[in-house]
Amino acid sequence: MGIAIPGSVSGVTGRIKNANSTWLNGQNLSRDLSQALQGRPVYLENDANCFALSEAVDGAGQGYRVVWGLILGTGSGSGIVIDGKTQEGRHGLGGEWGHNSLPWQTEEDKAMISKMQCYCGFSDCVELFVSGTGFERAYAFLASGEVRPSLKGPQIMELCSGGDLTAVAAFEAYLSRLARAIAATVNVLDPDVIVLGGGMSNVDELYSRLPEAIVPYIFGHEFSTPIVKARYGDSSGVRGAAWLNP
Repeated sequence: MGIAIPGSVSGVTGRIKNANSTWLNGQNLSRDLSQALQGRPVYLENDANCFALSEAVDGAGQGYRVVWGLILGTGSGSGIVIDGKTQEGRHGLGGEWGHNSLPWQTEEDKAMISKMQCYCGFSDCVELFVSGTGFERAYAFLASGEVRPSLKGPQIMELCSGGDLTAVAAFEAYLSRLARAIAATVNVLDPDVIVLGGGMSNVDELYSRLPEAIVPYIFGHEFSTPIVKARYGDSSGVRGAAWLNP
């Protein structure tokens, strides 16, 4: 049985770590599930890795050697697949993106950081800005100076479409932050394709505007990597878990 989970399995202890569902941390989930299932083997993998694997095998990333999958939902995570295999890394941190510092911070970014704290203990994590919740924070901050979301993403995009200046400014800020966060990893990984999932992946304007927004932050100022929407949407995490190999 393959299961997509938040966080990752420690290669040292075999227990869950780094999960935003914090009650999982420190638990030997694969052992406990296997026992509850009368000895059936259980294989666990980070949910973003499962998402990327699904899209790499037969989804929007099919045919590309290096696939970087980004989930822009309630939280934000990423997974890397190379030659059809997820890259977990020595410490189970392969593809970890959301808990690095937001790069090239502006004064507005810093003002928001002073009002936030991530569950991981830091306050400038990429996830806080580029998730769907991060977009909602951006609007709330511009509207009121606070970071507690007051409207949902689709509501803000509807206002944006209607020309609401605060909503437009929030989207521009979100676009810049996402572009910077992507560029910092492209400068290291240089993937063949970037696949977006999660609620913000449904914002069509991202696909037309992100490439241009990313270019200034790329070493050499060349960026032609396709940025595409996930083929299987919210089902990709489950599909990727089904592709896991022991």
